[in-house]
Amino acid sequence: MDSETPPPPLKPIGLGLVVIGSELVSFSLVGIALDYFAGTKGGFTAGATLLGMVAAVALTVRLLREEDRGERK
Repeated sequence: MDSETPPPPLKPIGLGLVVIGSELVSFSLVGIALDYFAGTKGGFTAGATLLGMVAAVALTVRLLREEDRGERK
């Protein structure tokens, strides 16, 4: 590699990780709020956290597919 050749650009995965993390956190917070107001002991939190994990995985798959399509063009 020539010393004047710039390094290849890094893939912007940081923003994707922030979005995925916010999905999980937001679902968990909604579950905590539902448990608080309903007076339950963690059922909504557990369910919402699992739902948040599913949403985060689905979002990850979608982002990776879009990135893969962009590289093929």
